[in-house]
Amino acid sequence: SLISEYFIIKIIRYYQKIDFKNFEYYLYLHFWQYPLIYYLRNRNFIMSKTNFKIIDENLYERYKLHKEKIPGLFFDRDGVLIKEKNYIKMAHKVELESYSIKHLRSLLNLDFINIIVTNQSGISRGFLNWDDYINVTNEMKNLMGNPNLFAGIYANSLRDNNIGNDLWRKPSPGMLLEAAKDFPIDLSKSVMIGDK
Repeated sequence: SLISEYFIIKIIRYYQKIDFKNFEYYLYLHFWQYPLIYYLRNRNFIMSKTNFKIIDENLYERYKLHKEKIPGLFFDRDGVLIKEKNYIKMAHKVELESYSIKHLRSLLNLDFINIIVTNQSGISRGFLNWDDYINVTNEMKNLMGNPNLFAGIYANSLRDNNIGNDLWRKPSPGMLLEAAKDFPIDLSKSVMIGDK
């Protein structure tokens, strides 16, 4: 049909523009303003138009072997891991908080699952898009170096939780509950670290 042909052409054209060196895990398509990410190497995908998560495959495989649940350390991103720069859009502007690497590396020796949960209302406000968010997140991970510190990174783009009854935006617990589905996290023994 004409509609099918239209979408096939859109997919082919977008394939040609993808830089897979930068989009190691992502094939990010926009149809009628709705994002769609195809499952590629890792378990990384957009849950909906407003919710996004990145799962580290190696840590996922490691933690799924645990028979007992493990406490989680949930980190905010802006103002905690990277310096607060309102609605940061450009990857080259990412700066780690001075204490981030030293203290986070010490946590690797503790029995916690490290998770990032971040509100990114700048996306719904039009100050940045999911591509910008991905680039900033990748730069943060690059600056932190290897091995990767975080098992999962969860983000929500809404300004408030009244849109579509979405429960991911903090202070609602949706991102924490989603992480507890992906990993054997004991929420009753977990800690949330934020700046506000």
